[in-house]
Amino acid sequence: MNRYFSNDLISYEMICMILNDEELIKKIGLHHEWIEYPLMLRTSYLLSISKERGLDETDIIPRELDLDCSFKEYLLSWSFEEKKLSKKGIDYFKINFENKYNQLCKIMGINPQTKHM
Repeated sequence: MNRYFSNDLISYEMICMILNDEELIKKIGLHHEWIEYPLMLRTSYLLSISKERGLDETDIIPRELDLDCSFKEYLLSWSFEEKKLSKKGIDYFKINFENKYNQLCKIMGINPQTKHM
């Protein structure tokens, strides 16, 4: 699967379709070995097409997959920095990855206590 995704053999739309199909991921199996790269590609694609504050955390992180917390944090951080996370997504990021959220707010000159629109 890594070769399939990393050699640009499929479109972003196909990557999104695969990653949105829990049953297909189960059929492919061993998602821990191949899922990170396609999720990064999908996130890149979603960030490029979405409006500001247009993505929820569930658009970025498939809940049905058991993913490493540091990888979730990476994807949410990236989305937050690009100003693409919705208020719901920001709240999820803030609650579940408070240290990273506070670090990014400091870097971006945002008061971490403010409510995001």
